[in-house]
Amino acid sequence: MVLKKLFLILIFNFLFSDELHLTNGSILKGKIIEKSEESVSISIKFSDSNEQIILVNISEIEKIIYDDSDLNSKYLYNDPNKSRYFFSPSAFEIGGGETYFRNTWVFFSSFGRGLSDHLSVEGGMSIFPGGDLENQIKLFSLKVNSSNYTDLTNLRFAAGVFYIGVFEGGSGFIFGTSTLGESDDNFSISLGLGYSRAEGDVELARDMTIILCRKQRLSKSIALISENWLIPGVDQIFSNTGIRFFGKNLSADFSGIFLLSEYFGMPMPMLSISYRF
Repeated sequence: MVLKKLFLILIFNFLFSDELHLTNGSILKGKIIEKSEESVSISIKFSDSNEQIILVNISEIEKIIYDDSDLNSKYLYNDPNKSRYFFSPSAFEIGGGETYFRNTWVFFSSFGRGLSDHLSVEGGMSIFPGGDLENQIKLFSLKVNSSNYTDLTNLRFAAGVFYIGVFEGGSGFIFGTSTLGESDDNFSISLGLGYSRAEGDVELARDMTIILCRKQRLSKSIALISENWLIPGVDQIFSNTGIRFFGKNLSADFSGIFLLSEYFGMPMPMLSISYRF
């Protein structure tokens, strides 16, 4: 009987691994069945005939860690790269202690790491055959996320900085992003102040760049993503629209970059593959 009880507890915790981390240091593991502005209800199964529903006040909760699916999601797992669209960031976090590897256009590779639930970094460089280290293109980004553990408005915020270039100089953005919705269905607006660096001197752009992003999950493993860049001084809108195929840890992005004008022309293809571990 004891072994049977332990087996049932292990199976239940494997299937339903939502966790409530309380301010007193305790952890409740089970299935969150309801969430309101005042409290969270979690169902914990102790045996085949003993299921207990515990009501916990929001003030007693330090953080909530969900299983692979959102509380209201119909899918088993989330997009492993919900923290970004194609190039642009979303306001979703990578997750503390989580890491991903990304390769774009074969020659550009980078690693992203969640230093905490609210702070993440990404760094990488190009690997062009025959090029020395000084001439390879480097990239770096840092992003700070707002807390979304008890977020009931589905509105998240993030801010950070992005840089791409070589040792002598390059360019990038200082950005702020707001995302409305859940990981399966969301919309983001980013404001970016561009800057350039040359031999230690930094020059800021005079106007802000606006980036509008939309993501809609179509099925268990496919999402439609669109990024649209409104750049100061450029009459055209740069659009990067395509499909993301993904599993629990691996994703592949296929998109086309083109100008939203009367003549679309041939889009420039983009291929990016990411693995989360």
